[in-house]
Amino acid sequence: MKEHTGIQAYIGWRLVASWRWAYQQLPAWLVLPGFLRQWSHTVQIDAIPFEIDGSVSGQFVDVELNPALMLQKQLIVPHAAKAKLARTVELDVRQSLPGGGDDLVWVSTIEKREGSNLHVIVYLIKRKTLEQIEELLASKNAIARTISVSGGYKLKPLIDHRRVTDRSRRVWDIVLVLLLVLSFGLVFWGELRERAELQARISLLQQQKTELSTGLLSLREKLENESSSYSAILNDANALMSEHQRLHAILDLTEVLDDKTWISELVFSGSNLRLSGFTGDEITSVIDAIRPLGWVNRVDISGPITFDTYTRKNRFDLSVSTNKAGVIDN
Repeated sequence: MKEHTGIQAYIGWRLVASWRWAYQQLPAWLVLPGFLRQWSHTVQIDAIPFEIDGSVSGQFVDVELNPALMLQKQLIVPHAAKAKLARTVELDVRQSLPGGGDDLVWVSTIEKREGSNLHVIVYLIKRKTLEQIEELLASKNAIARTISVSGGYKLKPLIDHRRVTDRSRRVWDIVLVLLLVLSFGLVFWGELRERAELQARISLLQQQKTELSTGLLSLREKLENESSSYSAILNDANALMSEHQRLHAILDLTEVLDDKTWISELVFSGSNLRLSGFTGDEITSVIDAIRPLGWVNRVDISGPITFDTYTRKNRFDLSVSTNKAGVIDN
């Protein structure tokens, strides 16, 4: 649970740091109220008595005091007292200075750590000096925004009026943040809208694809049914044509064979025709009568020729190779 909380704190810190970095990258006129290029004017004071020129008129002023102008006090406190360092410094100053330091203003910072102790440096200045600085700025029609110790120390200001002077800036920052959030919201909303439109198009295309697939399947089934029907019709037509050819062949045989010859058996097998029968003529006469027919290719004797004593006729078996196209033509 602690690890999860630590990760959340780290992510939050990174987000804040990223926002501050991005904020610093923006041009000053964009992040300052009224599109100002500079929010406050900085004045460095290195000596007392001091003088401030009239260029600060009508401006907020950040005053930086040279550390040499201030009384400095060194303290050594246990590291365990770091959490209550401000209270520890205040107690030491009030106990070590006459009047409890009521006429002084001070700030402190940790200079270094040595073992289990902290070396603390305290900067002190008379409250009257700070009041004189504010009065001088007021006489120049300027307002003291902060009065602090100059240098690379991370010290809080000795006097800080930013709660009042930066009120409009904070409002401006809120407005800027809202505008940025609104801008990102509009972009995000546009992305969502575009994504929704794309999703709707994809759904429509999927629906059209499904409809086309269903139509194609129906068309295929219809085509298969029509193909089956066509095949059935073709088979019926072929059967009808075959029957017509057989009937045509029988009629032709009836026409070319005289009364002395009759057929006892007639079998169609593909393109061949097998004839069995009796004739009172020579078998060659029967072959000569059949051979000229248009659908006949060849006539062969397929069995022995015998004399039937009962009918007093010659019994024969013939194999006829037919030409179906010839039969159709006729």
